[in-house]
Amino acid sequence: MTFLNQIETHTGKPSILKLSRVFEHRYHISRAIDRNLWLEQDRFAPSYAGRPFALWTANSELQLPAFDAPLRWVVVQP
Repeated sequence: MTFLNQIETHTGKPSILKLSRVFEHRYHISRAIDRNLWLEQDRFAPSYAGRPFALWTANSELQLPAFDAPLRWVVVQP
């Protein structure tokens, strides 16, 4: 929490926490820190944080003909 407060004081903006399923299950950060969440899960909306997310990586290996490397498809909640 101290680290987040320092970052937010320096930038003047709230942080977004990007949490993997494994990290969240190990540390339960989404319950401990009230910040917007960025979660990851291919295809189906994730529910592992126990509360709504602001961003969601819906496809970590999106292939498009215009790009040589895979892209991440990120969904933003309104």
